Amino acid sequence: MTQPANKLEPANQRKVAINIPKHYQEIKPEIWEILESYLFDGFLTSPSNILGENFVFKTLNHLEIKQIMWRRSIKSTAPDTDNQFKASFIANSVFLLNAENMIINRHENLSKLIKLIPRLSSKVQDKIVENLSYINKKASKLHPLIEIYVHENRSRYKWLQLNHMSVHADECTGISGTGFLGMNHCQSAWVALNKIIDKREQTDIEWANAKFVGSCFNSKGVRQTDEHDKARKAREQQERDDLKFNLLTKYLRNQDLDSEIESGKIVTLPDGRQALVDKKFLAESVEELADQLSATLSGEKDYHDLVIEQKQKEHQDKLNAIEAAKQRMWEAARLRPLPDAGSGSRILGGRKEAEAYIKKMNEDRFKRLKITNDPDEYTINANTYINRNSNVDKKD
Repeated sequence: MTQPANKLEPANQRKVAINIPKHYQEIKPEIWEILESYLFDGFLTSPSNILGENFVFKTLNHLEIKQIMWRRSIKSTAPDTDNQFKASFIANSVFLLNAENMIINRHENLSKLIKLIPRLSSKVQDKIVENLSYINKKASKLHPLIEIYVHENRSRYKWLQLNHMSVHADECTGISGTGFLGMNHCQSAWVALNKIIDKREQTDIEWANAKFVGSCFNSKGVRQTDEHDKARKAREQQERDDLKFNLLTKYLRNQDLDSEIESGKIVTLPDGRQALVDKKFLAESVEELADQLSATLSGEKDYHDLVIEQKQKEHQDKLNAIEAAKQRMWEAARLRPLPDAGSGSRILGGRKEAEAYIKKMNEDRFKRLKITNDPDEYTINANTYINRNSNVDKKD
């Protein structure tokens, strides 16, 4: 990390660079939970209630989609083909119907569902297909994560438990009928990559034994070879960390795009208030957070600083307006003639009586100060009065 200088002149101010290791990126457990559900259940699910019936839909793997494509009739017209495909697509996606597993006895249940689906209105069918497309798209985004998930400890522990059986088998998933569905792309990739890692670990063990035997005859040469092996493993680990960071960042940015809040949209806050979204900011990656920290240390103002500055300016403007109003009220009160504060009598009557009382008080005050209408004489007499009182105080 580059340390900022103690005193930076505005003209010579330089950017503070922040370098943070990428493998410090925090991984949300929810990412692995979704992926593990797809791996070890065989599909993702989405519950729904349609015309009073409780459905639980599931994602489709590439084998099921291939079978749906085979069922499409070549001689049918375009609308009929679309309706058949839609009915077959929905029927194959049904997992539970009123808590009954539809994967068991799949051939019989599929025939019944394909005949039942067309009875639904086109609007209902389109809505179902839209929801199914969303969860299938969500599942397709999980496939790139397999390459980094296989190196996690939780994945290797799971592999030690399941490497003696098929990952999609009923006894592995705990769901009857999943063995008939076949493995999805993520399951196939996970099994293959784990077998590759097993072979690599076995090769490393044998190579370590060979180096141990060789060290008895040429320890210096074996030491040099061992250093090269350590450097190679460090490079491979760094490459895995970089790949992990890039894939997770891409996944986090691309998931749930439909649920993002658009600029200019009115949203409801948790306390019930409504707010207008002016601009969206996303800083979830290490690089983005490092850029924010670098800008802060360099003295740059981001959007948050500008918002605070604007609020502080509005608050100061309100205070200045209040002070100006107080000043005007004080000036008006100072110029307005007031009755003699020494008198405790009240004014009874209307406006004429009040004006006469104020006039009498002013005349009495002028007489005591011996003031004439001449301003110069007013100043002289007032000074004489003050000096005379001061002399009296000194004699006392």
